[in-house]
Amino acid sequence: RLEYVSYHDGLTGLYNRSYYEQELKRLNVERSLPMSIILADINDLKLTNDTFGHMEGDRLIQTFATILKKTTRAEDIVARIGGDEFVILLPNTNEQEVTLIVDRINEFVEREISTKIKLSAAIGYMTTNEIVDSIDKIFVIAEEAMYHQKLRDKQKQQADILNIIEVSYRERFPEQYLMSMAMVDCVKKMLATQNVPVQKETDILYATQFALVGLLSDERLSLTHEKHRIAEHGYHILKNVPAFRDVADYVLAIFENSDGSGKPHGLHSADIPLASKMIRVTLDYYSLQSQGLRQKSILKKLVKNVNIVYDKEVLDLLIQATKEKQDEKIRS
Repeated sequence: RLEYVSYHDGLTGLYNRSYYEQELKRLNVERSLPMSIILADINDLKLTNDTFGHMEGDRLIQTFATILKKTTRAEDIVARIGGDEFVILLPNTNEQEVTLIVDRINEFVEREISTKIKLSAAIGYMTTNEIVDSIDKIFVIAEEAMYHQKLRDKQKQQADILNIIEVSYRERFPEQYLMSMAMVDCVKKMLATQNVPVQKETDILYATQFALVGLLSDERLSLTHEKHRIAEHGYHILKNVPAFRDVADYVLAIFENSDGSGKPHGLHSADIPLASKMIRVTLDYYSLQSQGLRQKSILKKLVKNVNIVYDKEVLDLLIQATKEKQDEKIRS
C-alpha cells in the first residue's frame, strides 16, 4: 500500500513524477529501443477552475487520464507529472507506432462530451533509436513539439474559450445575459460621442457584455450583496482569454466609486477607467429598470449619487443614450 501511494498520483491513479523519472532512467537501454515519449498538456484547465470550480477541473483531469489509460498499452508508462501535464513512455515503439497512438488519443478527446468545458489537449512526441547521454533531451524535444501545437492552435483555442464563457453565461444566467446585451447597445451609444479607437471600443463592449460573468464562479453572489466579488471573479475568468487583458481590467473596476469608497481597490474617479464608469452607471440603470422603476425615478436615484458613485459627465452620457433609445422606440 505504501509503495503504491509513493509511486501513484492520488487524483488519477496514474504513475506520478517520481516513478516516471525512475523509469525514464531504467528504460534508457538498448533493449528498449526504439523508445518514444508523448507529452500532453490539458488546455483551459485554469479556465475550468476559475469558471466552474476545482471539482470540475479535477473531473477534466480524471477524464483525460482515463482516455490515456484506454489508448495506451500495458507496457507503456503513463504518468501525471504536473497539474495539467502528462507523459507517456513507450519502449520498443517506433515513430509510426507512436503516431497511431497519438491519433487515437486525439480521437478519444474529440469524442469526449462529459465535461462542462470541452476537453482538449496539446500533444507532442519524440522517438529515439539510440541511447542518449541525457534522457531529458528527448523530453525537451517532445515538449517543444507540444508547445508548437499550442501556438498553432492558439487562435482557435481563444475562440473556443470565449465561446465556452458566453454559452455558459447565457445558459446559466439568461436574465442577466439579456440585460447585458441591452447594456451593450446603450454603452455603444455612449461611446458614439467619444473619440475612442476601434479596438478599445470593442474591448469596452466585451467588458459590458461580460460585466456579470463572475456569477459563473459563485451563483450565490448578487448585485445587492458583495457585488465587487462578482467583478473579481469575472476578472479571473476573462484574463484566461489572452486578448482580454484590458477587458478583464475594465470588469475588475466596475464597482469602484468616484469618491474612492468602492471596491476592490478603493480607486478615486481619476484612476477608474472610463469604460468601467460607463458600465457601472449602465448596469445600475438597467438593474433599477428590472425592478419596475420608471425612467424618472431611475434617473432621480442615479443623480443622487453623482460624485459619490458616478461622474456627472458619464451620467450625462447615459441620460442622452437612454433618451435616444426611447426616441427610437417612439419612431418605430
